[in-house]
Amino acid sequence: HSNGYSLARKVLFESLKLKFDDKIEDKNLIDILLEPTRIYVRDFLTLKPYISALAHITGGGLVENLPRVLPRGMGATIRKHHLKTPEIFYIIGQAVEESEMYRSFNMGVGLVMVVD
Repeated sequence: HSNGYSLARKVLFESLKLKFDDKIEDKNLIDILLEPTRIYVRDFLTLKPYISALAHITGGGLVENLPRVLPRGMGATIRKHHLKTPEIFYIIGQAVEESEMYRSFNMGVGLVMVVD
């Protein structure tokens, strides 16, 4: 998703000294960084009857954005091991604390749908 590019640039190119054409999972680094943000319209339309709330996970990540759509007194449990975290985030994570990774990069999560 499209958050954290300044931090990613600093870590990948200044700290880790990677180059645009370095390979990560058989793709050039620059191609990974330039992948378009996913659009969730089809998923939303398919699941619309079951959706109680939506959280667009922007800057601030899951920690700041998900609570905004939950009723007062209700929380959510995020099971990190169930997230499909792209390899690029493990590489950036060599130089960035995990909490900051979730806050800045969302770890690949762009939208959370709260369903009944």
